Amino acid sequence: MFYPRSSFITQYWGKGKEMKMKFFTLSITSLLCSFSMQASAQALNYNYLEAGFSTLEFDAGPLDVDGDGFDIGVSFDITDVLFIKAVIADTEYDFNIDSSEVKAGLGAHTSLNEQTDLYGVFSLIDAEIGANDESGYGFEVGIRHLLNSQVELEGGFGYQDVYDDSGSSLSFGGRYYFTNRLSGAINYTNTEVDDDDITGLRLSVRYSF
Repeated sequence: MFYPRSSFITQYWGKGKEMKMKFFTLSITSLLCSFSMQASAQALNYNYLEAGFSTLEFDAGPLDVDGDGFDIGVSFDITDVLFIKAVIADTEYDFNIDSSEVKAGLGAHTSLNEQTDLYGVFSLIDAEIGANDESGYGFEVGIRHLLNSQVELEGGFGYQDVYDDSGSSLSFGGRYYFTNRLSGAINYTNTEVDDDDITGLRLSVRYSF
């Protein structure tokens, strides 16, 4: 999900802060090289339709801006280890600031054991906030682990570069499988853009196929 920089907000309500990029660097080359060509036999899969609702809190210096967002996404395997993932998201912040994002990417996953997967996704991003429309890219690396047949834990690192700006995020969450196909999840994300912090809580429902 694209988050507006503080400069987009403070151009209306105050002087912007000097940008200072802080992000973690992760190499996904080793991840791609480690992918097994064996078929995935575990319960974890990457074929699903998903819808989510998010609440966000943007700490932009002297301003605290809240937002609510909705997203829909789809993911499907194209080989035993590669998958396509696409997401459309729309967020409305305080002060009538609206942002939207279309993200499409190629991902890969590998099994660490019968209950655990390591995955990575590289995406192209088209983001719009107000009258500003820009494109960029992002990637995420994460781990999924099944505690049992009904409970899954997930954590990951993400990075986005849009509007000549960049931000990194850490996330973790849990998923409960009501049936083999229907599940619900709650995820917490902390994102840093320049010197600003965005915290988010997302509730989602997924239908696997």
